[in-house]
Amino acid sequence: MRILYIDPLSLDGHINFNKIHIKALKSLGADVDFCFIEGYGKKLGLDASELIYDIPKFLDDQSNGLKFRLSQYRILRQLRHSIDFERYDRIIFSCFEQISFSFAGIRDAFLICHNNISDNKLKRFFLKKVGKRNSLLYMLKGAKDWFDNLGVTNKHYVFHGLINPELKSVSMESDRQNKFRFKIFSPSGSSSDHEFIQHLLESAQFVDFLKKQNIQFVLKGNYLPKDYPDKK
Repeated sequence: MRILYIDPLSLDGHINFNKIHIKALKSLGADVDFCFIEGYGKKLGLDASELIYDIPKFLDDQSNGLKFRLSQYRILRQLRHSIDFERYDRIIFSCFEQISFSFAGIRDAFLICHNNISDNKLKRFFLKKVGKRNSLLYMLKGAKDWFDNLGVTNKHYVFHGLINPELKSVSMESDRQNKFRFKIFSPSGSSSDHEFIQHLLESAQFVDFLKKQNIQFVLKGNYLPKDYPDKK
C-alpha cells in the first residue's frame, strides 16, 4: 500500500505525535512518502529520499487567523499542483485547518483532528463540509458524540499513541526535601499538545510508570476532571 503523509502546519508541538504515527505506518510495511514544510522532516529524523515534496517556508504564515487560513489555502493548492495524489492508496493529513481545507478541492483523504472541534458556528459548518468529502479521525473518545450531533458520519477513532517512557530523558535532580524521586514539568499550557497530554493522563501504563518510579508530574493547564482519582 502506498501512503502519502502530509502535515501542512508542521508544528513543533506535533513532532512527537508525527513520530509516533510515522513509526506505526512503517511498522505495517506500508510504502510511505512524506510532505512537510521544508526543514521539518529533518526534525522527525526522516531521510531526504522519503520526502516527496518540501513546502516552501515562505508560503507559511501563522501571524494571525486570516493570514494563516490564506497561507494554508495556498499550501494546499500548491500540493495539488505539485503532487500526483492519484498515485497513492491513502492520503493522510496529520493536521489541518477546516476553513481553508474546504476550499482546496481535496477529497477522499484521512484528516486527523486536533483543535478542529469548536463551538464556533462557522468552524462547525466548514468541518461538517470537509467531513462529507473526507474521513475525519478523532483521538478523544468523547468526541464521537460531538461529531454525531454535528451530523458527521464518516469518522473514525484513532489512538493518539504514546512514546515509550524513558526515565533518563525526563529526569531532573532528586529533590531531597520532597517525597518524590523526580519531577516532570510541563510548564506551558498553551503550546503543549493537549491531546497527547490528555492521553498520557488516561494511560494506565503511564500512570503506573509514575507510581512505580515515584515521579511527580506537574502540569500547567486544565486537563484533569474534578473526579480524577490521583489529582493532588
